Amino acid sequence: MSPQKNITFNDEDAVAPLQELQQAYPDADIYLNGELSIDFPEDVLIPIESNQMVTASLSGSGIKFNYCGLEKASALLREQYAVGTVEVKIVKLSPSMVN
Repeated sequence: MSPQKNITFNDEDAVAPLQELQQAYPDADIYLNGELSIDFPEDVLIPIESNQMVTASLSGSGIKFNYCGLEKASALLREQYAVGTVEVKIVKLSPSMVN
């Protein structure tokens, strides 16, 4: 089973805690679920990718994540302060699945 945790943002830089997560689990795929209020939603440009699941969307003054990869989430949250809690899913492949 994949480890799961929550990260809460209290009007703070949104990228720093995500970078810490990446450093803590360097070989894992990490996904975010949930919604955060951000300071400048108008500055967030979410690329539309055909034939891809929508993993991030804007809603009012917030951004909503649906199994959004950590790298993409970090890029979307660059220079944003966030308030709220997101669920983090950490997927590590076992050595037997890699070979």
